[in-house]
Order: sequence, then structure tokens, then C-alpha cells
Amino acid sequence: MQRTKEGYDRQCREIQEAATEKLRNNLETTYGTSSRSILCHLEHFDITKQLPQDVMHTLLEGVVQYEVRNILEYSIHNDHFTLVELNAAIASQSYDYTEAADKHVL
Repeated sequence: MQRTKEGYDRQCREIQEAATEKLRNNLETTYGTSSRSILCHLEHFDITKQLPQDVMHTLLEGVVQYEVRNILEYSIHNDHFTLVELNAAIASQSYDYTEAADKHVL
């Protein structure tokens, strides 16, 4: 869902006017913001159109996963390594407890 200036203003107003702390915290989590940006006081500034995209979301949750898959498929198809070798390399890495759940064998 694309944000609009009007929607952003409404969300900020709802957060500011929340009747309880719990409701305010809920709204902040839901809307992904905690208060109105000071940049909104600038004339002709629209926060929904003039801020750069979040690189983490754009890359890590978007294009990078597809690029890595394509690189791995290309590398296996062109005999740089086999799927068995790739899985063995993944399995042989030492992972701490926070990373172990993210270890994927292909």
C-alpha cells in the first residue's frame, strides 16, 4: 500500500491523540512511525515522496535473494561447483546459536 501525505498526517494525528500508552504503542508498530517528522514543517515537502527508500528493505527483502539464486544457479550450471559441494560448504560453516536457524541447505 502506497503512503500518501494525507494518510501519513492522519496516522501521526492518531498516534498523537491516542487515549492510552498501549494504544499509542500499537499504532506506532502498525504504522511504522512514532511521531511526525520535523521535515514536515518545511514548505513544499512531502515525506511520502521525498525521502530515499530504505536500502535494507529494497535490497535484502527484494532483489538480493533473486540475484543470489541466479548466481548460484549459473555457477552450478557452468560447473564452478556442484550442489553437493555447495551444501557441504554450508553445512561445514560454524554458526553461533543466533545464526543456526538461518542455515539453509539447498
